[in-house]
Amino acid sequence: MSMRPGIPLRFRLAEEMRQQAEHANQGPLNLTALMFRRIKGDLNVNSVLWSSRMNLYLKDPRNDIIQTSRGRSSERSNLNRGLTHPEMTITNFIKGLRVLRPLHAKFMFLLEHVDGSRTVHVEEMSEEDLYTQYHNERFPGRHNVLSKLFTEMKKTLIKDEEDWNNRFKNYLDDPVNGFSGTKRGSERGNLNRGLSNPNMSIKNFTKGLKVINPARIYFSLEMTFMKDQITIHEVVMDGNHLHVQGDDDPEE
Repeated sequence: MSMRPGIPLRFRLAEEMRQQAEHANQGPLNLTALMFRRIKGDLNVNSVLWSSRMNLYLKDPRNDIIQTSRGRSSERSNLNRGLTHPEMTITNFIKGLRVLRPLHAKFMFLLEHVDGSRTVHVEEMSEEDLYTQYHNERFPGRHNVLSKLFTEMKKTLIKDEEDWNNRFKNYLDDPVNGFSGTKRGSERGNLNRGLSNPNMSIKNFTKGLKVINPARIYFSLEMTFMKDQITIHEVVMDGNHLHVQGDDDPEE
């Protein structure tokens, strides 16, 4: 990778990548898919480098991969497929970061609100955090990075329960979101449960953003590698372009 300490790399609007994906008949990209493509583009990750990093990932005992030819081949195939999916899960996104091997990752969301104000929400992950498991059955007290971010956003931005309920009503009433009849009640219950899940999915996180309803979202990821090499990657999206498809993440 060619990186210079502390120098932000070039940015591109997320809408541009979203339009490119639609033209390629892939469908709209979610936030994690947009960001991972941004990272690979910024770092000029070619097939040779990716294969080399993937081999290290497959042999790393922290990833709990069955060390047989079949086990490694299966993980390689599944992860490569997951990292090109337009609905990339947070599980696969974190695995993708493990392949790239940063020592530290900082997730930053700058939300621009309809009144023109801005708020910044940050969550950092150490190298140890990147290899932490968040399965609810085994580790019910652990919260993943999306859960931590949304908890902080809601605490900062939502005045009280009435404010949350009003925003939720606006979310359900918006015809773009496609809720009618019994779907309204089920969505309210399902999403409130999803937003309290410590292993929060990217779909529920994105729906939560839609309830908060920022005018524009700036999603940045700062990564620190060996020798204090730092890269910064950003995607920007209008709030009404946030994409959510399906009911839940299959892996989460």
